[in-house]
Amino acid sequence: MTINWLLIGCSVAVIACAMSAGLFYTFSDFVLRSMHLAKTAAGVQVMQNINREIMRSGSIYLLWGTVVLSSALGIFAAFTAAASAAIPTAVGGLLIFAGVLLVTFRFNVPMNVRLGKLAFAESPAANYWPEYVLRWNRWNWVRAWTSAGASVSFLVACLMLA
Repeated sequence: MTINWLLIGCSVAVIACAMSAGLFYTFSDFVLRSMHLAKTAAGVQVMQNINREIMRSGSIYLLWGTVVLSSALGIFAAFTAAASAAIPTAVGGLLIFAGVLLVTFRFNVPMNVRLGKLAFAESPAANYWPEYVLRWNRWNWVRAWTSAGASVSFLVACLMLA
């Protein structure tokens, strides 16, 4: 019996991408919305805390691991897999790379940095908060749906490799 490492990698990617999608979905669906309904200073303070704590949580390993695994699988499959499995694997890798990594660093992180520099109880934070919630959440939905799409792509690849 030979071990199909691509099948194992794609199986892990299905789970990792689905977990990432769930994390992003949950945050956009009700966490950020609930924080926005709280008093502005409270919402800003909680988001600032989340932005600091995420870097020390297991979620950061999930997100980075998903990006690395998915991107590596996409590149690997493009050169080694049967054409039928290479396409969904490459699509999954591209979705995570573009929809999570690039969106995060191009949009969400700069907004987090700007919010983090504001004193949560002062008017500059209060003025920025509604814009932040709207824009940050839009891009977070992109991350949620591209993660879900990547999970489906890797699942299709698994079915083709099995």
